[in-house]
Amino acid sequence: MKGNDFPIHNLPYGVFRQKAQHGSRLATALGEDVIDVTGLALDGNFSELGINAEDILKTATYWNDFAALGREIHSAYRKTLTTLLAGEDAAWRQYAYPTGDVDLQLPICIGDYTDFWCSETHALNGGTLNRGTAKLPAAWYRLPGGYMGRASSIGVNQNVHRPIGQYQLPGNEPELGPCQKFDFELEFAWVIGKGNQLGKSIPLEESEEHLFGAMLMNDWSARDFALYEVQAGGVTTCKNFATTVSPWIVSMDALQPFKIDLPPQEPPPARHLAGNKSRSSYNVGLEAHIGSETSSKAICLVETNLSHIYWSPSQMIAHFTVSGANFRPGDIFGTGTVSGPQELSWACLMERSWGGTREWAGPDGRNRKWLEDGDTVSIVGYCEANGVRIGFGECFGRVLPSL
Repeated sequence: MKGNDFPIHNLPYGVFRQKAQHGSRLATALGEDVIDVTGLALDGNFSELGINAEDILKTATYWNDFAALGREIHSAYRKTLTTLLAGEDAAWRQYAYPTGDVDLQLPICIGDYTDFWCSETHALNGGTLNRGTAKLPAAWYRLPGGYMGRASSIGVNQNVHRPIGQYQLPGNEPELGPCQKFDFELEFAWVIGKGNQLGKSIPLEESEEHLFGAMLMNDWSARDFALYEVQAGGVTTCKNFATTVSPWIVSMDALQPFKIDLPPQEPPPARHLAGNKSRSSYNVGLEAHIGSETSSKAICLVETNLSHIYWSPSQMIAHFTVSGANFRPGDIFGTGTVSGPQELSWACLMERSWGGTREWAGPDGRNRKWLEDGDTVSIVGYCEANGVRIGFGECFGRVLPSL
């Protein structure tokens, strides 16, 4: 299965439903197949995990309750599952379904979603375009900034209608209408496992123990709405209409072989974010492919890497909870646009078109600046080392006309 997203080294968390049937079941992926974890659990394959974990695997329709059990149980489950699927007894194959025969669902019930701003390059480019300066405020280097997103509009394999909102063309009065500057944002999302009590922060050195896994993310953006809304003190309709994630959560255990150290931070961050354990991330290659109704082939527009982020997942957790705010199992937080220093790694159209002043060649050969109706955006990610490659599946969305 070399080259496939889902070798035995991966075994991500997912949820599926058989086509034309009701009821969701827990799943993993192996090769080109979706494996029914609920069915495996009902057959008694996870009894050694204890009655609580086993009951969750038998009855849950999301992974939240299992995520809450903590990293020790997650690792034990993974070990049991690996032994089962790699063994000589092929009885588990009765629970294998070709991916094309099932509908993949959101793997978790997302209660809250926070989006951070972790790429220095993206922040510098955005500052140049929107504020006329490439110099970031000193506070940007002291803490990871973020905003609270809307969990209700997060989905997998989404059809996203062009949003309607307010914008203002130069020299004109503000008007209400369909977005004229529709954009994608290639991001990476972390999923919370064990939560924390309201009022009690998570220390930096304990932050990674609260991670369940990771997903790919496209945080769609209406750039013209944003330019107008920010004058009113915030962003609303430019971001609240849709966020797409991949249908699989790659576990922290699967990611461990690809862990890397991030460069030291200068100037030093705030003291609750400083420490050797805070500077770890993962070597994840990320790409964005754009398709069109008028072309049979998509183009690869973005090639970047998670290593370009300035703030680590541990720092994001520690900063979010330092106020006493609580995470709950299944909450997610995004990195923000994962832009790197080279133009090919600029991970949204705002940067690639330089605010709409430059054109890029679309999949049909026509020059354009923003997403058009009928376009598709496919974000993929992979880790590769020592002959092992794991992937995240596809984070896919299609642009439809406004309703």
